[in-house]
Amino acid sequence: MSESSDQHHIKGKAIRTVTLVGAVLNVFLAVLKIGIGKVAGSQALVADGVHSLSDLMTDTAIMVGSRYWTAPADSSHPYGHGKFETLTNAFIGLMLALVGIGIGWDAIETLSETPPPAPGMLAFYAAVASIVIKELLFRWTMHKAKHIHSGALRANAWHHRSDALSSVPVAVAVIANAIFPSLKYLDQIAALLVTSRRRHTISSGRPLKN
Repeated sequence: MSESSDQHHIKGKAIRTVTLVGAVLNVFLAVLKIGIGKVAGSQALVADGVHSLSDLMTDTAIMVGSRYWTAPADSSHPYGHGKFETLTNAFIGLMLALVGIGIGWDAIETLSETPPPAPGMLAFYAAVASIVIKELLFRWTMHKAKHIHSGALRANAWHHRSDALSSVPVAVAVIANAIFPSLKYLDQIAALLVTSRRRHTISSGRPLKN
């Protein structure tokens, strides 16, 4: 019983450590993308920053939830507390859906407005930085998730991958706008693509995969 309790403690600590590192990087990327998006005039980058900010909600859910589902079995829960992890996975999927809907709605609304000037190249550099950081975070988190057999940590890893892929249309839109300045709505279209990436992640089942 003592060995089992130690194993649960080690697993819980690993989950919270990995998630905390992800949360710190999400704060950094959210501030970077929203700030530069405003300065460079990129609605897509701002939407991508909100995407990163939403990751903080799922990070918090995992750090709180892991204290329950990693607890050893007791008289009230003889088969363990695994249902808490399932609920956390569901919460991650719900957050992906809600934020994606909000981003998409804002992008559709701006399509009816006068198109703003093309975003500056600073937005491109921020998007590329986000792609690299989030892809590395995905690989590290997924490695840890497989090592300790955590479905919720695996779900959060896919959340990082979704964030990395969401930055791709942002970077492409900035470059395309620089080459073809007459294409006025590329940035808004990129913001919609950020939303579609979230819908694809949810429909593929990856955020909830164990």
